[in-house]
Amino acid sequence: MQTKIDTQSDEIKRLKQEINRLKRLEEKHCLQESELHFYQEIIENIAEGVYLIRISDGAIVYTNPKFEQMFGYLSGEMLGQHVSIVNAQSDTSPEEVANEIMDHLNKYGSWSGEVCNIKKNGEKIWCHANVSTFNHSEYGEVWLSVHSDVTKEKLIQEELRKNEQQLRLITEHLPV
Repeated sequence: MQTKIDTQSDEIKRLKQEINRLKRLEEKHCLQESELHFYQEIIENIAEGVYLIRISDGAIVYTNPKFEQMFGYLSGEMLGQHVSIVNAQSDTSPEEVANEIMDHLNKYGSWSGEVCNIKKNGEKIWCHANVSTFNHSEYGEVWLSVHSDVTKEKLIQEELRKNEQQLRLITEHLPV
């Protein structure tokens, strides 16, 4: 009889331990969900445009609302498109620009710089981009790209350069 009680007591202890372990796991899961929600809110509301590019094929697999707004696309419209769709035509093709950046990323793991991009409506914009590599649980190896629209700053710089050039010409032709 005592052995049966001891066995039941041991079983109750194990059940209590298992219940406590499951409660701790549930609390941890709730914290992780809360943290994921927090990060999602940041990405969805950040002032910069953010997108993910799958390394294996250069396809856009995620865009935040600001990125879509910045480039004039509807929600989800860019998904599956090649990353080169945001690169403006210049002396080099959009594909060549994308390949140059991707080559740098493959070699160094990150890239930062200014690029001339193009909106869906054909309007060119200048962006400063920071791109890094990481392994995403759903998409595999991806590039995370954060874009800031610097078009206004580029226009101001160009205007300043022109004004400086005009001032230099004027001062060079002043009588001494």
